[in-house]
Amino acid sequence: MRAKRHPTRSDNLRRAHVQDQIDQYVRMIEDEIAESGEKSPTVKELEKKKDKLEEKLAKLMNVEAKDEGLNFEHTGIDHLFVVNFLAAGGNRPVPRNPASR
Repeated sequence: MRAKRHPTRSDNLRRAHVQDQIDQYVRMIEDEIAESGEKSPTVKELEKKKDKLEEKLAKLMNVEAKDEGLNFEHTGIDHLFVVNFLAAGGNRPVPRNPASR
């Protein structure tokens, strides 16, 4: 069973940004309708752009469709140790650089 992906802060910021853009287009459409009327080509173009942004927002809202990858917390690993090989190999001779002769 796959765990549900929770939205991250960046997901929320993207959604908020797209929603702000949609709100701006709504205001521009309302201003254009007040100036030139509903049938103007500018209004239709603005509505098309707003619809595309709404589709983008709908995709961003569907966070479960994304592959969340592998999180360290979900691996079951408690600790991670990093070994420095130079420190661990105290008895081994250090190889010489042939170019330093």
